[in-house]
Amino acid sequence: MGRAMKKKVNFVDVPFDAFRALGFPGADDLGNMFQFQALLGEEFLRSRDTKLTRELDPQLRDFDAWLSVNAEKIPVA
Repeated sequence: MGRAMKKKVNFVDVPFDAFRALGFPGADDLGNMFQFQALLGEEFLRSRDTKLTRELDPQLRDFDAWLSVNAEKIPVA
């Protein structure tokens, strides 16, 4: 992200309970999703079919490609 945004970016690992407590709409759901992915990561990935996803959405981008288009839209303090 830092390279695409031309700024220093730090990663902060927010505990799942703290994320759920952020109070914005969907925080509980996102916190649960992050916890599920962390605890059952391999199972989570096995049930995802990248080929099918690309068939359903041919414009799908990997994160670097998406970020190159959207980096300037991300607010940075």
